[in-house]
Amino acid sequence: MLIRIFQNRFYFSDEKSFGLSETSLADVGINFKDNLEIFWEVLVEENYAVEGEICLKTINYYSQSPNKFEGQTIEPDVKFIWFMPFKWSQIEGQLSSYSKKKLIEENIVYIDEKMQITYRNQEELGRKSIGSIMSFEAPIVKEPVVEKIEEIGKIYYNDIDFDLGKVSFSFKSKVLGQTFNLELENPILRKEFNTIKSYFPKVLGGRKYFTIKVVFTLRGEDVIDKKVSSEEIQSIDDKVIGQIKDARIENLISTPVPYSDEKTLFNAEDIFGRFNEASEEGNVFNQTEEEIISTLINKKKIRNAKHLQFLSGHKHSPKLKIHFTLKPYFGFVFFVEGRSKKHFCWELLETHATYLWSFEKLENEKNQQLEVLQKIISQIKIIGREKYKKTVRESSDNQSFEFHAIDHLKINTSEKEAFQYWKQRLLPLLV
Repeated sequence: MLIRIFQNRFYFSDEKSFGLSETSLADVGINFKDNLEIFWEVLVEENYAVEGEICLKTINYYSQSPNKFEGQTIEPDVKFIWFMPFKWSQIEGQLSSYSKKKLIEENIVYIDEKMQITYRNQEELGRKSIGSIMSFEAPIVKEPVVEKIEEIGKIYYNDIDFDLGKVSFSFKSKVLGQTFNLELENPILRKEFNTIKSYFPKVLGGRKYFTIKVVFTLRGEDVIDKKVSSEEIQSIDDKVIGQIKDARIENLISTPVPYSDEKTLFNAEDIFGRFNEASEEGNVFNQTEEEIISTLINKKKIRNAKHLQFLSGHKHSPKLKIHFTLKPYFGFVFFVEGRSKKHFCWELLETHATYLWSFEKLENEKNQQLEVLQKIISQIKIIGREKYKKTVRESSDNQSFEFHAIDHLKINTSEKEAFQYWKQRLLPLLV
């Protein structure tokens, strides 16, 4: 027998048709596609014997022989149609609206074609057959419904754990009432970023948290898959890392790293390293002393930028790393080798003088001389620069070094003129 389905009506002939309300598909929220003409090939269950009703089993959901419909008849006393459960993979594409969960619960459809499914209620059917349909069908086995749930959440940067190519964090779902360990991948991420978490909010919008979208896939009550995404974490690229690198350098000026009174000279490893238990950042990006100077010159409008470029690029000897002074005077200590003497040049940011200490040129003495300089700068921290200059002039005969202060021209002098004046006074001293 062939059934023609069109606009939610079941046609057995041109004259005889049934609406959804006249079938077992009433009240289950099912609708067929209006623009689709469907032909089912069905079998009548002979064992079903209820007056005015008929029970049909669909054996072909896409019949290619609509001509069989011509001349077909049905008993005139049939008023209601029961359908045996449909195979979900076959009927799904013919429906415009449905609740899959309800259809499964109501035994309207089944998922596994090997699964034999019973009618939902034998008494409701009012069977009067001698060997009911139940006699050759196994008990129903329902497959759990698969559904997806989307949830938006906020994760604080301080609560994430960086690793190679990913970050991980804990997320408590308000929808599911469970806590999940989630991961976001980004190949640029590294484990070392755990020590610089505080910089990411500054360059990623200023908020202390980032937003995630999680799509949970559930089978019944079990979470079988989790997909998580975040625009902020995905946006971390070389440009963002570059901004963090610059911010770390600029931060040295605005909020100098704490240090002990015993140490006043630092190289790049020292600056980004651990000075006390509260600071564990480390030189994550292996930034050099030259990079620090270059960044400060390019990012800040520094009055003595040309002086710094000249000392770092033309005069500093690679035999010793450039050193830095921090609080209260952020500056740079360059090592210059002359023909007969070794010189340590202390150039501070935004000040009006360059300080120069010249020592005798002895073999393997530069590190010891650096220690002497460290004690001198510690003394300057205590008594101030002006008092130090007065003190060193009064006791110059008892010093193991020569000291000179090379003044910069006043701020209203042109940059080129100020630099040339300073350079002409400095070079004769670098003997």
